[in-house]
Amino acid sequence: MKISAPSALSRNWGEEVIFAETPTHAGKLLRRKAGTKGGYQLHVKEETHFLHEGALRLRWQDEQGVERTQCVSVGDVWTVPPGTVHQEEALEDSLIIEVGDPTSEDRYAITPDPGGLPSMTDAEAIEKLSALQRAFTARAEDCAMLRRRIATSGLKAL
Repeated sequence: MKISAPSALSRNWGEEVIFAETPTHAGKLLRRKAGTKGGYQLHVKEETHFLHEGALRLRWQDEQGVERTQCVSVGDVWTVPPGTVHQEEALEDSLIIEVGDPTSEDRYAITPDPGGLPSMTDAEAIEKLSALQRAFTARAEDCAMLRRRIATSGLKAL
């Protein structure tokens, strides 16, 4: 077990606090200022969000490429699957808890980011996907080893 301090990044829309970063998952607190929005973008990673404070307008493209919008409020949860074009706009000062796989710097811009955050190239996106596949393969091997250890140890769960 490791105890560490989170890292905070100042963004034009507020603040991004990274509180967890392991080979298999990451966790962030996103503090968005009212009236700001992120880029219209996609990621190679999956993200799940919980709105703890405030209100947001979500914009995304569904599986058929149709643009959708929906407002979310405190307590709402949404998951952005890999490759989904999406954007968040803060209608009020908001606090979002985000968890997902550990892929970082995987922004692929559909339109330029309002804060000037960079976009991946096609080659960078392919490398990110390859790295993510390697990480999940390693995790699957760890799980298989633990499963074998439990099966052969004679331990009994309570």
